[in-house]
Amino acid sequence: MNKQMESIFRSRLCPTPVHLEFQDGDFFRMQDHASIQLSIRNGMNELAIRDIVLRECSEYWNCKADVECVFHFPSNQLPPEGYRLKVESSSIFIESPDAMGIRNALKTLRQLAETERGVRIFRYYAIPCCSIEDFPAMAFRGIHLCWFPETSFPEMEKQIRLAAYLKMNFIVLEPWGVFPFECEPDFCWPDCSVPRSDWRRILSIAHDLGLTVIPQLNTLGHAFGARGYSGKHAVLDFAPQYASLFEPDGWSWCLSNPETRKSLKNMILEMHDFFGRPPYFHVGCDEAYTAGTCSLCQQHSVADLLKDQLLFFHDILAERDTRMMLWHDMFLDREDPRFQSIYVATGSKEKGFSRLLGELPRDLIFCDWEYCGVPDQTLDFEWASTRHLMEYGYDTILCPWNRL
Repeated sequence: MNKQMESIFRSRLCPTPVHLEFQDGDFFRMQDHASIQLSIRNGMNELAIRDIVLRECSEYWNCKADVECVFHFPSNQLPPEGYRLKVESSSIFIESPDAMGIRNALKTLRQLAETERGVRIFRYYAIPCCSIEDFPAMAFRGIHLCWFPETSFPEMEKQIRLAAYLKMNFIVLEPWGVFPFECEPDFCWPDCSVPRSDWRRILSIAHDLGLTVIPQLNTLGHAFGARGYSGKHAVLDFAPQYASLFEPDGWSWCLSNPETRKSLKNMILEMHDFFGRPPYFHVGCDEAYTAGTCSLCQQHSVADLLKDQLLFFHDILAERDTRMMLWHDMFLDREDPRFQSIYVATGSKEKGFSRLLGELPRDLIFCDWEYCGVPDQTLDFEWASTRHLMEYGYDTILCPWNRL
């Protein structure tokens, strides 16, 4: 294979494998009775693995391959979700320690495959001969998706399938007033709620693709679909009798009202159950500009109110062996020169949120969202906010938006 052709095939792969080498030889034909040989670990469910491969062959290449499994320990240890792949003209060999590694190998093959050339109606997909070894650089590879009233089911399904195709393994899925709570039926857009049957379909699709879906419910700012651009509020627009649960402008939940915590607890537990009790739950908490501004909250330390609420949610999730995720922006001091170019939506010495970093459980996971860009030449740039959170002992996920 010439260098130009190699470059074209490499450009189709996302993410780029750790090791990739192309060989000369006839392309492998992915069609009915194509030979795929799997080397898996003792203890893996052979039937389940074969079902995954057969289903992916049907969906990716519209064929029914001949799949053979053998059990043995690989000569060199492979990290979780990693794989070794060898494509010869007559057979494909895949070695992996787990089901996700097998899935990832098949996704790589799909990215390399192209239809039969020089014909009007193709009969098979062709895959170049190659050797590949690959494994994830990060254990947590996620994307955050919002389900707005304007979001269609096909659009959401497309995003989830694309995330899986790009070898992500987690999705944080945040409903914006479209999840029909049974415990709080008024806390949803009356005409825009997504039926629970559609939610089940989406979760089933994600599960079949090997994705873990993490629910998110905003428990401070952006209270119930509050959107600065649109002025929408899924609760107060139709049920203003619940206004006391929120700060006077509706943007933030009221931290001092015990009824607020009751409602949030019920909704968190319902969502967690509905999503299949995943190992994480995201409680939001970003951009709470008006937190603690009502007359009742002002009778207390707003930082103490927030700490008490976060500990409450942390503890009920911990009872379910679930780690709490939350946004970072209120815990940075906007007067600190390290954070001048970083989003510090609500952090200030006046509110005292930054001191909570030393007082909150270390098993929290902070999601450090960054909307500002870095000059292209500064490829080794380290975000001061992420470094700061990690120095306090917190696992931290860096969350870009629309810039590399």
